[in-house]
Amino acid sequence: MPIENCVTARSISRGKHALVLCRAGILALLAAFAGVAQTPATPLNTITTARAAHDLSQMEASRGWPVHLRAVATYYDPHVDQRHGALFVHDATGGVFVATPLDQIPIPAGALVDIQGVSEPGDYAPIVGHAAVRVIGQSHVPLTAPRVSMTKLLTGAEDGQWVELEGVVRSVAYFDRNTIISLALSDGLIRATTIRVKGQDYDHLVDAKILIRGAAAPLFNKRRQMVGARLFFPDLSAIVVEEKAEADAYALPVRSIATLLRFSSKVDLQHRVRVCGKVTLEWPGRSLCIQDDTGGLCANTAQTTLLRAGDMVDMVGFPAAGESTPTLLGAGFRRVAGGPPVPAVAVTAKQAFSGDFDARLIQIDGQLIGQDLESGDPELVMSAGGFVFRALFPNGKATEGVAWSIGSRLRLTGISFAQLDLERTSMAEGSAVTKSFRMMLASPAMSRCSARLRGGPPCICSCCWGWYWPSLWWGRFGLRCCETV
Repeated sequence: MPIENCVTARSISRGKHALVLCRAGILALLAAFAGVAQTPATPLNTITTARAAHDLSQMEASRGWPVHLRAVATYYDPHVDQRHGALFVHDATGGVFVATPLDQIPIPAGALVDIQGVSEPGDYAPIVGHAAVRVIGQSHVPLTAPRVSMTKLLTGAEDGQWVELEGVVRSVAYFDRNTIISLALSDGLIRATTIRVKGQDYDHLVDAKILIRGAAAPLFNKRRQMVGARLFFPDLSAIVVEEKAEADAYALPVRSIATLLRFSSKVDLQHRVRVCGKVTLEWPGRSLCIQDDTGGLCANTAQTTLLRAGDMVDMVGFPAAGESTPTLLGAGFRRVAGGPPVPAVAVTAKQAFSGDFDARLIQIDGQLIGQDLESGDPELVMSAGGFVFRALFPNGKATEGVAWSIGSRLRLTGISFAQLDLERTSMAEGSAVTKSFRMMLASPAMSRCSARLRGGPPCICSCCWGWYWPSLWWGRFGLRCCETV
């Protein structure tokens, strides 16, 4: 009897017969449910190819389909994930990631393996989990691989697949258990990781043009969305050198700063270049700025060697487009000689805004209208000549114990950079259109000035980053904040 009839019967009659009918209906319903529960579930078919396991939807992969594969191992790493070992395998249909036990016996690339596990949704794409892996023979990694771009990798379609990349090696980093190569492709940068093996040296590959094969893998967020790509390669045997690097980068011909990134029909991929100049600003381990007779340049560098303003340095690195001027990535440098500091050019805000002094050492006066001294790179917000601009220090230690008053007149010395309006630039003939400018202020290690302590609002002196309490006086041109001796 349906439930609604049962309720109706009870509402109509309080008699014995109505209650009997109601109970009978409920018992019949419970019996029907019991029959359904006892019906055996349809067993899941075993998946036998890498492509079929990888192409499951997230929902289907969550059902735990049994997986039995025979495939070739292309990369195995017991260290990259603390939850499980990382194994990439490839069969005639494609590749897939396999999560192995942490105590898995090492699996060499090229080993023929038998895998029994279940489908899992993985962190980004379906994988084979709870896998029991046996080495049953020796084969080789695939002899061919499709050459792909960074653009293609970022679609996610090549996840877990054996691919080939072409690029110039930018850097090599050694860690306790892994070696990581940074590779510049024609359309982006990617990192390629392998197991670190004692005695295997990759340094000779820096600035070489190479072909490298490995298993493509994603970088992802907690919502299973791709945010980048990387490559896992088995060892040096997966690399073919197409163009060797110069053995001594400091033997390269010296380029003037103004010639970087100018037109050339012969450029394929950017190789390392060498420039020379005088130090104007240093943020140790981050940036080093120099000037030669043709212009200024700020390079990205991890080198922490401390220099003085005016030191002559030899610098090598990979040229790349900065926001408004060329920069060097992965730069290294060596001190050649000492020398007097480069004099700062006194400019107006309008001149700095024009971009004519980009990457050069300038001096500018303005009024402090805002500040954030608590951030990783403390920031001053300045106003001058109808322009508002920002000035950055390298780190919080540079401003410890300093508290400038809003409204103070400050004289800043640092490196100027125009900030471009990319939309307006792209809509015009291509000539850069400026929307603002900013300054990098020097580090305490480059302070070379002295100052009298006479009271008044704090200020940044004209020959270094350092601050002091200068004397104030009203002259013909208004408030003067800084005075040095």
